[in-house]
Amino acid sequence: MTFAAQEQSREAGQVVELYEFIFGGSVSRFTSFNQDITFAGNDYVATQISRTASKSSTQDTQGQVTITVPIDNPVAQLFVATVPGKVGSIRILRGHANDAAQETLLLFDGFIANVALDGELEAKILCNPNTKIFKRSGPRFSFLGLCNHILYDERCKVSIGAFTFTGLVSAQVGNDITVNGAGAIGLSDHFVGGFARFPSGGTDDARMILVQAGDVMTLLLPFSIPVVGSTI
Repeated sequence: MTFAAQEQSREAGQVVELYEFIFGGSVSRFTSFNQDITFAGNDYVATQISRTASKSSTQDTQGQVTITVPIDNPVAQLFVATVPGKVGSIRILRGHANDAAQETLLLFDGFIANVALDGELEAKILCNPNTKIFKRSGPRFSFLGLCNHILYDERCKVSIGAFTFTGLVSAQVGNDITVNGAGAIGLSDHFVGGFARFPSGGTDDARMILVQAGDVMTLLLPFSIPVVGSTI
């Protein structure tokens, strides 16, 4: 039976909603179904999760969706002490648990705009649709002494590999991390304005470096997980 047929059936349909949270190369998948389920080769963990309906209007809140999860949900935990270094993406799919073809309908595709912790029990994740990006004013090219490009972006000619250092983190105190060997690179402020990326070589999370004193880097925000003993 096709998705459309099950969707219209009063008896055959067994609706399931699938949630995908993406932060860089890390993906967390959940479902509101009463048990874990596999769809299109991806495993979705059953959890207490709900959402508001996406509404069409002329207001700035057009298309917004608020997702409610328990405070101990892994995605909510990313925002308890600090915030991730990358904007999280969210996809919501609708399918039927008894559909052999496992066809799905995309209900929402957007990004996380805000996370509000509601007491000690719930977290409310406010999500904007990707279409909201088109309302922003794009930057215009200007004639000026500085370069118009963002460092290491697609139009920048500087190679990120030529300016990358990988080292072992031996200490982590608040916003400070100690990266063995970083101070021997050259100037005392060599990494100021750059960023620390964890895992090294990956795209999961990054933090801007504000101050450098030898091997010690002061980050704009601390990493949400311990990084001592890891390369960065």
